This record gives sequence, C-alpha cells and structure tokens, in this order.
Amino acid sequence: MNEEKRPAGVPEVRLIGDAGEKRRIARETLEALSDWFENVEAREEYILRSGEQVFFAAECGGETAGFLCLKETGRATVELAVMGVRPEWHRRGAGKALFEAARDHAARAGYAFMQVKTVRMGCYEDYDRTNRFYLAMGFKELEVFPTLWGEENPCQVYVMALPAPRPAAEERNAAGIRIRLMAPEDYDGVWALWMRCKNMGFNDLDDSRAGIEKYLRRNPSTCFVALDGRETAGVVLSGHDGRRGFIHHMAVDERYRRRGVASALLESALDALKAEGIHKVALLVFRYNEAGNAFWERMGFTARKDVVYRNRALTKLTRIDT
Repeated sequence: MNEEKRPAGVPEVRLIGDAGEKRRIARETLEALSDWFENVEAREEYILRSGEQVFFAAECGGETAGFLCLKETGRATVELAVMGVRPEWHRRGAGKALFEAARDHAARAGYAFMQVKTVRMGCYEDYDRTNRFYLAMGFKELEVFPTLWGEENPCQVYVMALPAPRPAAEERNAAGIRIRLMAPEDYDGVWALWMRCKNMGFNDLDDSRAGIEKYLRRNPSTCFVALDGRETAGVVLSGHDGRRGFIHHMAVDERYRRRGVASALLESALDALKAEGIHKVALLVFRYNEAGNAFWERMGFTARKDVVYRNRALTKLTRIDT
C-alpha cells in the first residue's frame, strides 16, 4: 500500500456484533500477518472462534486497520484472545486504540483481571515487538509455560489488574425515581418486576440470571434500571449488533406509571445507543398488548407492515408469559 493512500489519523474503534463480519475482518487481517500467524490450522481456529467472541475493529477511511477479541476465562478474568493489526498500520496508534477500548469494556463488564499469551521475549524478533507492546500497555509477566505451544515456542503469560468499574452514574431522575445503569446484582428485583407486569414474554435460558448477566457483559453501558430507594420501579434492556439497536423487556411497575419513568428509561437507552454510533432501533411487542403498543406509538416507534418477523430456536426454550 502506498504511503500517500493511507488514511490519516488514528482509526476509530467499534464493537462488532455480526459473526460473519467478525470472521471476515479476522481473516483479512490475519492473512496479512503471515509472519505472526503462519500456522494455517491455528489461524483458521482463531478466525472461527472470533465469530463468537467480543470483537473490536479499528477502522479509518473505510479501511480496516485491525481487530481484537476478548473471551472470558473465569468469572473475574477475561483474556485478550487474539489481536491483529495490519502491517501498514503498525506504530500508528491502532493497536493502542483497540487495547484501550477492550480494557475499558472489560472493566465496565466487571472483570478484575485481563491476561494475554504470547511467545516469550527473546525467541523471535517479530514476537519481541509484540511483547514490548503488551508491556507498554501495562501488562506484567505472570508465568512462562515452556511446552504449552511446543519447546520452540515457550508461552509467556502476561496479566494486568483492571480498574474497578466506576459507580453507575445517575443519568436521569423522574419524579424522584433514580435511573442508573443496570448491574448483575439488580437481577432479583428486575425479575420480580417482570413477573408483575402483564403481556410480556420470557424464556428459561435467555432470561435466567446467567442469561441476563451474559447480556449485560455484552452491553455494559446501554441497560438501565429505575429505582425508588431499593425498590425496582422499572427496567429497560438495550443493546446492538454494531448496526441496529434492539430494546428488550422494558417494564415499569404499575405503581410508578404515568410519572415519566418509562420515557426517562427509554431516553437513557436511546442516548446510550446513539453514543455507540447506532442510528436505528427496533423492538418487538405482542399485538394484543394494547397499552404497550400505545406507549411505543407515542414514543415514535412505527409499526412495519412490509416485513415478516421470523425466528428459529437453536436450543429448546421454555416460554414464560405474563
């Protein structure tokens, strides 16, 4: 690539949700890094797994500069599973931007530590540059496993402590009701609220405690609860796939309705999605939920009559309707 054709500036980093797009970016990047990823079998494994991992892409001027994937290795630990920056973008801030986005995401999701594995310093010049990058980012040497990847590639494990997540900011108040980011410990109150609200649909896997915790890890800055002291007055789950935003299971306790709580929750979610570069938001509501449909109509959500909604369960789910 000619120097004059390179986009100027540091690439912007975005979170990618679509598995196909993740694998496409991973393939294009890793195939351009044959000095680091010369083992085809291992490279294909990285590409395959990238579709299911938390995935960040660095882009500038329509060109992909690189990507980074995270995977959970324990309830408190996340691993920088794979990272690649195209050669023409080396030493231009792409790697640092990717790492900082991933680190901040992991901290917001509640992880305490991040680890990464690479080949021990002193074995190969290319990997020595990788080691120096991780050390510059704040990683510390933890342990070397001499035979994990074979004797010719001793595995160096680096680790770093992540900053404690900041207390969730109070985004809005509605008639004395405090609205803040949802946290995993809010689950019991939220589940009880959902079960009190009519005309909602849930299932035993996606809406279990583990399912909601997984959703919050993927969407740490776009889900909100409304609280009256310790009482859960309302909730909205929202997230995105990098292209479209989605709203799930918004509910307000009947005692707190017609006080602006629902609109304040919705505004919090929409503002958070806008901040992540999302331009359009969708949701599903039962046709017979007259009150719900009336609310969404007032909020500017129009009904589509030119599409057919289809889905297919990949796992047996038990429905829970209220």
